[in-house]
Amino acid sequence: MEDSSRPNVNEASPVRRDPSRGDPAEVSLVALLNVLLRRRRVAFGTPLLLMTVAAVLSILLRPDEFAATSRFSLQGTPSSSAAAARLSGIAEQFGFVVGPAQGGASPAFYAELLRSRELLREAAETRYRFAGTEPGDTIEGTILELYDLDGDTPEARLRAAIARLMEDVSVSIDVASGLLTLETVAPWPELAVALNRRLLELIDDFNRRKQQSQARAEREFVEARLADAQRELEEAEGRLSDFLSRNRRIDGSPELNFEMLSLERRVEVKQQIYVSLARSYEMARIAEVRESPVITVVEPPEGSATPVGSGLVLNVAIALVFGGFIGVLFAFTQEHFDRQRRLRAADVQEFEELTRAVVSELSPRRLARILRSLRPRAGVGGGGGS
Repeated sequence: MEDSSRPNVNEASPVRRDPSRGDPAEVSLVALLNVLLRRRRVAFGTPLLLMTVAAVLSILLRPDEFAATSRFSLQGTPSSSAAAARLSGIAEQFGFVVGPAQGGASPAFYAELLRSRELLREAAETRYRFAGTEPGDTIEGTILELYDLDGDTPEARLRAAIARLMEDVSVSIDVASGLLTLETVAPWPELAVALNRRLLELIDDFNRRKQQSQARAEREFVEARLADAQRELEEAEGRLSDFLSRNRRIDGSPELNFEMLSLERRVEVKQQIYVSLARSYEMARIAEVRESPVITVVEPPEGSATPVGSGLVLNVAIALVFGGFIGVLFAFTQEHFDRQRRLRAADVQEFEELTRAVVSELSPRRLARILRSLRPRAGVGGGGGS
């Protein structure tokens, strides 16, 4: 009879964990933290060193530049869209089919226009004059002269100036309000303001020339059609006059009455067309010489020049992340080599000896000796006697 009080050795008994040793995952995390604490000079000193270097360089190498800003909106004048609508309506009266009337260009178009090569070329060739840093000092010149750009030819220096302005000019759009913000950067605050104002003038001049070009096209079209309408009206009136001169009594003839009414209707239609074209012609002539601005400057650039930030915070943050990664990598590398040195002393010793041998072979003195040995000796391969 088996004794029930004896334990059954076949039954699996639960493994008891030593509470003093803790959880393996927790021990692993503590071990990693211990490595960083043991190598704290490398792990924490490296990011601090890189942060200090980044801060010093950001302060010392900070560009001495200023930014000027202005805000403007496109004026809601009906000139371009109304002119296109009138032109389309007049053309359809004569059987010409034109596209639908287009409104003004979008703010995105003007944002790209401000950074176009043509406008930047004109801005670069403009001569600026502003007060210098010293009392009574005046600085004058174009962008090419003020920036002292490199280039073998004037065209090459102009291309360099345009490339510089592409970096110094930026435009942003507020979709909700439709306002455009123009920012210009220059080494002098007065030049930043003058450059900003010049770009506003150039875009306003472009819009004015665009409107006048559209009005000129409308005026030329209406002028040509007005001459044709006048000729057609004169022909219709001539036919009516001839009919009346040939037929003085038409009361008793229905055919003559019908022909006279038909001729009168033609004259009336030609008169209406001529009057409409004459009115449109006068409006087109007025629009062609109109010089009303097409943009509204909400915030002018004057008084907005401020120093450009050096990016200190961003540079320090990048140095912190990069330095932290390098410091942790160095700390664990040192810890690994120290552990290998304790466990495999012979392998580590051989590795160190081989490393010293490679370094000694790559020393400048030994490399110079190797290069000298590779030089061709004097007289080797030379021509023999005659």
